[in-house]
Amino acid sequence: MCLGQEDHVDLRSALRDGGDVDGLIDMALAGKPRAHDFHIERKSIPAVARHMSATGG
Repeated sequence: MCLGQEDHVDLRSALRDGGDVDGLIDMALAGKPRAHDFHIERKSIPAVARHMSATGG
């Protein structure tokens, strides 16, 4: 959903089990944050404990 968050949607299980993949994608897009939380400044607290360079982006 966003590399700056820990949220995720398990599409693999839905694909394997014949679940509602379209509904899951809609849910993921609706829950996607407007911006990321990768803050480099020492005094800020990011949403995840890694920077974009460590994520691979």
